[in-house]
Amino acid sequence: MKRIAIACSLLLVAGSVANAATIWTGLAGDHKWSTNGNWDTGVAPVNTTDEARINTADYVNVDCDVTVGMLRMCYAATTDVATLNCTAAAGFTGHTLKVTKDTGELISCGYLGAATINQDTGTVIVHRTDANPIGELRITRTQGNPQSYYNLSGGTLKADIVRGGFTANNPGFVDTGGLIHVLNIYRIGTYDGTVFTWSQGASTLAPGSSVGNTDIGQSGYEEKWTTAAGSHVEIEMSALGTFDTVRTSGNADTTHGTLDVVALGSYVPNVNDTFDVIKATLKTGKSGTGTFDSITDNLAGYFSAAWVDTDADAKNDTLRLTYLPEPATLMLLLMGGSAVLMRRRRA
Repeated sequence: MKRIAIACSLLLVAGSVANAATIWTGLAGDHKWSTNGNWDTGVAPVNTTDEARINTADYVNVDCDVTVGMLRMCYAATTDVATLNCTAAAGFTGHTLKVTKDTGELISCGYLGAATINQDTGTVIVHRTDANPIGELRITRTQGNPQSYYNLSGGTLKADIVRGGFTANNPGFVDTGGLIHVLNIYRIGTYDGTVFTWSQGASTLAPGSSVGNTDIGQSGYEEKWTTAAGSHVEIEMSALGTFDTVRTSGNADTTHGTLDVVALGSYVPNVNDTFDVIKATLKTGKSGTGTFDSITDNLAGYFSAAWVDTDADAKNDTLRLTYLPEPATLMLLLMGGSAVLMRRRRA
């Protein structure tokens, strides 16, 4: 019996350690994440699998490299108002905030109360450690909660999922700069009761973490995607069948911004190779419009872009790039073609 009791006690202790939370108190008064005295345990959560929780009406400056299992802000009551600064002014330049655990919601930016995360430098990583890529950065819990924000104006955000809540006016994720590597983004932007609309700001959307996909919207949550002036979409390609794609469940309006095509390594497409890089096909009957303000690439040739219909619903739902030779070569080909035609006519 004593052995059983001891074993049970050990299990309880292990469970409490595995689910421990380090809570911000701000008692040291300097607002630095790295200061031990600002946390209830007397030890700053810098390299841990535990949860870091910030509930008090205070601001926290991330001034060091941080790895935690979960990060919850304004989790306890609707009166909680807190801000997390991953900014140059806070000392975050050159640093990484990594939130990683085998659970769905890794960062809660606002749960019951209102939270704000500001990032203008460094790297924030929201990623599960197992093979199930559904670790979320969740902004504003539900419609009844105060509005919360993730303001990205610089640096790099890498996330499995960026997800907002159900509100009539839910910008949630405000991107005026920075690099976004994300697998899925949905329920952010304005909401009219049927469709969410994310108007991408002056940020760069780079699908996946290298060659990969980004889904804008999810089954049951239709998301329209629009690009603004100053925005960038970066498409990497390493082979004819291996290149980045963006898929949206709602209409895609890519009239503004820049499409940057990056050929990796020594890869060079063949003339007339095609690449379907944006697809409005997660739901049927969706269409795409616009071909960006400009298209750039690191190749000798250039890409033309056009929306084409690839299914039977008569909608323009895929932005297809076609690789063409450099202008000088194209002119020679055209001149050569004309000469051949003239010779044939004379014969």
